[in-house]
Amino acid sequence: MTDAVHPLLLRSAAVLPWLGLFASAAMAVIVTAFGLLAMPYYADLFGAAGQPLPWITRMFSQAWGTAWLAPVLVGAALFLRTTPYVRIAAGVFGLGAAVLGAVSALFAMYLPYFKLASLV
Repeated sequence: MTDAVHPLLLRSAAVLPWLGLFASAAMAVIVTAFGLLAMPYYADLFGAAGQPLPWITRMFSQAWGTAWLAPVLVGAALFLRTTPYVRIAAGVFGLGAAVLGAVSALFAMYLPYFKLASLV
């Protein structure tokens, strides 16, 4: 039995973590911008209407900094020179976190509008 690693696996282990790192960092920037810039507007809007914010919007307003966990974890796997399997898993995790974070942020951003429209 040999410990040889397939060249395609090595290429994936070289590229995928970087894609995961950039995608998760972009997601973290979007979520941070939403938490810092848009949330005060939504809080004022709902406060004037006398309504509480939807739970997912409150979550994003209070815990937007946790979005930076994904790029840190992917970066740690990338820069600690782990095995190719761990690097591929880190890249997939980063891409998944980016998709999940971006979709959740969009949902949290538009849900207050739908809730206010249902009050009219």
